[in-house]
Amino acid sequence: MEATFITLKFDRALKIGEANLLRGAVASAYPELILLHNHDGDKYRYSAPLIQYKVIDGNGIIIGIESGSEVLKQIAFDQEEYRFGEDSLQALEREVKVRDVTFGISQDDIKYRFLNPWMALNQDNYHLYVKADSSKQKLMLETILKGNLISLSKGLSYTVPAKIDVKSLTCSAVPIKLKGTPMLGFYGRFSVNFIIPELWGIGKSASRGFGTVKRDASNLSNLIGGLL
Repeated sequence: MEATFITLKFDRALKIGEANLLRGAVASAYPELILLHNHDGDKYRYSAPLIQYKVIDGNGIIIGIESGSEVLKQIAFDQEEYRFGEDSLQALEREVKVRDVTFGISQDDIKYRFLNPWMALNQDNYHLYVKADSSKQKLMLETILKGNLISLSKGLSYTVPAKIDVKSLTCSAVPIKLKGTPMLGFYGRFSVNFIIPELWGIGKSASRGFGTVKRDASNLSNLIGGLL
């Protein structure tokens, strides 16, 4: 499948938490392009987001897959000024890369790690998680991770042909805030018989940069260098 990567370098380094401000800055410039923000008027598009916003190495990274890729290719990204809340940032460099990426069940297990917190829990299962012992917590997170991949597959119209098998999941919980609300996120590593496109996010608020994964064996600096 096709993916488009947009890299924006501003006159100051972005912070990890500013991925949502990047999303707002871009989406406000093109309100008619629903996939940029997943809102159709006052209605929310609940399918898996096909465009995600990240902050990596201080740069803004925007990734679109399939129809999300087509939307990103429509946009010139030739703005010189972007509004990040109260700040106005100048775009010094911009780069567009279009690539073929692989997605779906793999014959081999692939190791991944989360570059930023994975938001696995919602209000309902949070209370179940904190009351569970460590073995049940791990099983719970493995089940949620499988569900994330199934939801992503549905959003990309991909029928999973075999059982998704998550292994070696190790996570550490970290307190985070989303829109000012305290929540629990997870850093960690896992292996799974599933190919996830590099730098794609899974879980809640993936469009805002949460749950971004990379292969453990790959070199992030080389990847980003290829995008710049």
